[in-house]
Amino acid sequence: MKKHICNNCGCSIQPGALFYNCRTEIISGFDNYIPDEEEEGDELIKEACANMTGRSPEELSAQVYEEISFVLCPTCLQKFRKQLLGLQVNRLNKDKILLFPPRV
Repeated sequence: MKKHICNNCGCSIQPGALFYNCRTEIISGFDNYIPDEEEEGDELIKEACANMTGRSPEELSAQVYEEISFVLCPTCLQKFRKQLLGLQVNRLNKDKILLFPPRV
């Protein structure tokens, strides 16, 4: 049987005890803008290719899609939810939505 450990506080989760699998996806956005002029498009392609030079496939892939998974105990889940819900409050107050590092 696989032993679970909370990725936030590090506590050991006993077999049969409650825990949560959390997963988030980071996906690149696209605003549907494509340059009208052929020259500008060619220049953008050249620039994109130059930016890819010397970078690993993993690094390039992470710029398009990344999935982050972790395990949380019930206490840490509540802290995590509170932090996520706080993002909505900040948006309503027209504050910054994300704070790095987050306020605790």
